[in-house]
Amino acid sequence: MNALEQSTMVALTRAANAYLDRTDEEMKLSRERFELEQQLRDATMHLVARQQPPPEELIWENRRYDIAKRCLAALAPCAVPGRMGEREVNPAVAARTAIELADELIKQLKGGN
Repeated sequence: MNALEQSTMVALTRAANAYLDRTDEEMKLSRERFELEQQLRDATMHLVARQQPPPEELIWENRRYDIAKRCLAALAPCAVPGRMGEREVNPAVAARTAIELADELIKQLKGGN
């Protein structure tokens, strides 16, 4: 082998080694990325598995609040002093009435008497 062929062979060997080193680094990064993605998937699945529906009582409390809020909105014109003449309603009475209406509606929805 002459000097030109030998220097070409050395250059090709260096280039091949540099490519393999870079490929090894890319593979290492790819493997690390895969492991991180796997950890993220595992963590996500763990969080999803831990989520439980809210207790039934909490659901009914939210419904009670929403129903009472709408009842109070319907009663609001009557709760403002002077708007209904002699039929004025105290705001506290209107709020209690809205809650009582919500409670009764929920009782009916739950199948109570």
